[in-house]
Amino acid sequence: MNIVIAGAGKVGYYLAQQLANEKHDVTVIDSKKGFTDSVTNYLDAMVIEGSCTNLDVLKEANVHLADLYISATSSDEVNVLSCIMSKSIGAKNVMARIRDSEYSRHLGFFNEKFGLLFTLNPDHSTAREILRMLKFSNAINVEHFASGKLEIVEFRLGNDSPLDGVALHELYAKHKVKVLICAVLRDNNIYIPSGDFVLKAGDVVSVSAQHNDLFRFGNLFGISKVKPKRIVIVGGSRIGLYLARELAESENVSSIKIVEKDRAIVDELKEKLPGNVIIIHGDASESSVMEELDLERTDSFIALTGMDEENIIFSMYAKKCGVKKVIAKVNNTSFAEMFENSGIDAIVSTKKTTADSVLQYARALENTRGSNVDTLYKVAGGRAEALGFMADISSKCIGIKLKDLQLIDNLVIAGIIRKDKVITPGGSDMICARDRVIVITSKSKINALDDILK
Repeated sequence: MNIVIAGAGKVGYYLAQQLANEKHDVTVIDSKKGFTDSVTNYLDAMVIEGSCTNLDVLKEANVHLADLYISATSSDEVNVLSCIMSKSIGAKNVMARIRDSEYSRHLGFFNEKFGLLFTLNPDHSTAREILRMLKFSNAINVEHFASGKLEIVEFRLGNDSPLDGVALHELYAKHKVKVLICAVLRDNNIYIPSGDFVLKAGDVVSVSAQHNDLFRFGNLFGISKVKPKRIVIVGGSRIGLYLARELAESENVSSIKIVEKDRAIVDELKEKLPGNVIIIHGDASESSVMEELDLERTDSFIALTGMDEENIIFSMYAKKCGVKKVIAKVNNTSFAEMFENSGIDAIVSTKKTTADSVLQYARALENTRGSNVDTLYKVAGGRAEALGFMADISSKCIGIKLKDLQLIDNLVIAGIIRKDKVITPGGSDMICARDRVIVITSKSKINALDDILK
């Protein structure tokens, strides 16, 4: 598809990079002086210097021919105006990055009047991702398919894990758990494992199943759901605001503390959050502030400052203090990889969360261009994809036992959703017409269910 992105900041640049990797034709617009040379060297994209609210610039970028126009600048107002202009000159689909909660309240109006069919709120999406992670004590990531009917949970095997040294066929035979180990990340290599695969300490394991079966699996092997009662958030960003609002409505949470060193942000948080959220004005790098947080009695710690380095350091300290669940926001991918074994339980990235949402939407648009993917998530540190398909009656996969299907290498069928029933696939199961089929693969660009066959 032809995709135009306005704004080459952290989110826009990463979006352009990922969409170019998906083999889309990408054009980037940015108003920063001299940015063209630096970006052109690193992106497989056409780059134009100028304002995305300048009609001549939009025409130079061929926005009128775009299948998708994304405005991801730092200004909500610019993004909305740019999308309205792009839609008016012929862009088929437009997408605006909206961060301000006041704008978010009026999205229905923008959609109805101006055709903004999809909006991005990276901060809200990141907050929702953190909430999913808090559900499992050891989860690195949690993804949902079919309105939560099927979940994929990623977790790291500790040195004392009962799964260390267990072959997958033994796991199923001994414990009769209806889950599927669908991907394993080991030493930066991705494996789509067979029954003979032996798990090892340090592996990042992706498990798919329905909610109740994952709960049972978690109880058996130490990744069970927890209900964090005492939560500390460092950094009063928009993510922190959204997160605290959601947590404040939970019956299970008894204490929420937010630490923020900027007085203006503290005042805003006090105005927008309910009274049961404690706002502390202070610098988390000061020992007296950390002592006030009582980390030894804290269940979950989330570091959301604007600096990756601070988030990593604060999180490592919290883990040292005995906090059960520690999550850090880290946008720099090299940092994230470097500190994978630091003791931090999970790392979130706003730009990655946003890119995943856009990739899902782009894949959905391609349904009219020969692609039948209706859901896309990155799993196993982004090295594999979880793809959702609707099984068409003409598919070659229908009516054949899974054990008899000749699947391509490095792919597994992770789940079948039939009406309201979730099937954890076994060799004797079959795909039927209108089933939702979830596959995990390390291959890229699988566009249709039949592409899973050799």
